[in-house]
Amino acid sequence: MLTTIQLASDLHIGEYLAEGLEIPFRVHPQANLLILAGDIDIGLQGMDFARTLDVPTLYVPGVLEHAGLEPEVAAPLMKLDSSRTKVRVLQNDAVVINGIRFLGTTLWPNFGPPSLLKGPESVGIAVAMTGYGTLQDGGKTMTYSGLWARHQAAVAWLSQRLAEPFDGPTVVISHHIPHPKSIPRQGAGDPFAAPCQTRLTALMTFVDYWFHGNVHVACDYRIRDCRVICNPVGAPADHRYPYSVAQDSNRYDPELLTRISSA
Repeated sequence: MLTTIQLASDLHIGEYLAEGLEIPFRVHPQANLLILAGDIDIGLQGMDFARTLDVPTLYVPGVLEHAGLEPEVAAPLMKLDSSRTKVRVLQNDAVVINGIRFLGTTLWPNFGPPSLLKGPESVGIAVAMTGYGTLQDGGKTMTYSGLWARHQAAVAWLSQRLAEPFDGPTVVISHHIPHPKSIPRQGAGDPFAAPCQTRLTALMTFVDYWFHGNVHVACDYRIRDCRVICNPVGAPADHRYPYSVAQDSNRYDPELLTRISSA
């Protein structure tokens, strides 16, 4: 059986609507499964958009989907909103479709252990954390320690699920990056991307494909036998990176399809 997958992330729909621009995304006519790897729109508005696409969809929440909410609240709300639709929300969840195992998690960022907040790295982490300022944790603004704990929990969940035998292809969907090779070339000078230290090479041994979002430049590379793909639409005038999808500079490919064969 052949499953034809279309991947997209980081649509930032609200920004296009605010500027009176057309959303530069269409479901590919050959796709029979759509993967949305987060940052589609704020809160449940991303679900509103996903429902209109009328295609089987796996949706992993990004940062935007958690805006104003605690991480443990956002996903249940999205799942409730997706009932009786073609959209399935994955947040530390697994599903098998056409003989393919899909594992979905926001993953959250890894800027290093929270102890670094007392060292010279604290400035870089503080800048990177401004992108998470709308998240809540216990009624307060999310701290890096809170994000770190959730990243560790997501990695532990992935490790446990990947250790379970499965006779077929395995696909991981995350919003955040699994490896530094996903950071755009300008990342070394980018205050938002530079602190990221996530490197899940060991887990990739058990993964055939890893789809993600979060960074706004497309990438497609391999770590061992795992193919890592990011295909972000990007915001119309992004504030974190010096480019715009309107200038066709982030390598987003509306024709990108990944075909996975299974028994």
